[in-house]
Amino acid sequence: MLDPSSWFGALLGALVVGMGWLIRESVKKNWREHEQLQADRMKVYMDVIDPFVRVLSGTKNRREGQRATKEIASHTHRMNLFRLQVMGSDESVRAMNRMMEHFFRHGEDPSAADAQKTLHLIGTLLLAIRKDLGHKGSRLTSADMFRSHVTDLHRLLDASQQLSRKGQ
Repeated sequence: MLDPSSWFGALLGALVVGMGWLIRESVKKNWREHEQLQADRMKVYMDVIDPFVRVLSGTKNRREGQRATKEIASHTHRMNLFRLQVMGSDESVRAMNRMMEHFFRHGEDPSAADAQKTLHLIGTLLLAIRKDLGHKGSRLTSADMFRSHVTDLHRLLDASQQLSRKGQ
C-alpha cells in the first residue's frame, strides 16, 4: 500500500510538470502569434510604402510617377492604409497620416521644396516602421533613410537648410 506522503509527492510532481508544460506551450503559442503579426505588419507596411517609393523613382519617368499617383488613390491602397491604422504603431499611423495629407495637398506636381518635404515625411514614416518592427532605440534620421537611394540628397538637404534660414 502506498504511503499518503509519497502519493501526495507524486501528485504534486505531476501537477508541477503539467503546469510547466502548459506555460511552455502558452509561451510558444504567443511567440508564434507575435511572429505572424510581425510578418503581417511588415507586408502591410511594404504595401503602403510601395507607391510612394515609385512616385520618387518616377521623377525621371513621368508616366511611372502618374501610375504610382493613381495607385495611391486606389481602393487597394486605401484598404492597406486601413490595415496600417489597425496593425501599425501609433507613431507609424501618425507619420502615414502626415504623408497622406502632404500627398493630397500637392498631388502629382510637387515643387523642389515639396520634394524635400516628401523625402522628410517618407523618411519619418520609414523610421516609425523601423522602430515598430524592433529597432526601438534607432538613432537614425529621416535623411539617413535615403542616403543610399537619393544621389543628390546633399543638394536637397543644403537647399532645405537655406530655406529654413531664410524663414528665421
